[in-house]
Amino acid sequence: MNALINLKFKNLMVLLSLFFFSFSIASHASPKKIIQNDKIQIEGENNMNSFYDLKLTTIDGKNLDLKQYKGHVLLIVNTASQCGFTPQFEQLEMVYQKYKSQGFEVLAIPSNDFKQDSAENSKIADFAKTNYSVHFTLTEKAQVRGKDKSPLFKYLTESKSGLLFKEVSWNFEKFLVNKKGVVVDRWSSLTKPDSNAITDQIEKALKEEI
Repeated sequence: MNALINLKFKNLMVLLSLFFFSFSIASHASPKKIIQNDKIQIEGENNMNSFYDLKLTTIDGKNLDLKQYKGHVLLIVNTASQCGFTPQFEQLEMVYQKYKSQGFEVLAIPSNDFKQDSAENSKIADFAKTNYSVHFTLTEKAQVRGKDKSPLFKYLTESKSGLLFKEVSWNFEKFLVNKKGVVVDRWSSLTKPDSNAITDQIEKALKEEI
């Protein structure tokens, strides 16, 4: 019992430290950005990049072109297998099963940025399937914060800042992308995938015309 309490306290202190670190970063001026439909341009960069230009690799090593999600509503989540929020895998699967027939997809991005998913990709995939029976897509492990974060998370965080800061602050943050490839909402780890806050926005996005 004491070990469990100590682990929870340690996770809380890490989360608080990251919160204040992210807040201090956000307090500094950031490059201006231009958002036009599904495209975003950062001041000082020449290219106007589209969400659908991005390419990923699935957790089993296959190419994943985000163009395949055109016309779909997509919930993107940075995940970890050894986190206090890991049970949200179950809720993500429930939401996926509820809305998938309407053109809804979940895309999970495992990350060890918070030192809670150090396993190989194959073991991460086995963990998610064995413990939570997930059927939605997982990608290979990626960085989701900092100067070396993946192009996908650079796009997501530039498109939609959090309540107080831009960087991802913990595992299981969630980004909602509409049928046009626009990031329309973002939620912290504390907001459960099956909460009304998220499902209401999913349903709204599914009803929108392309």
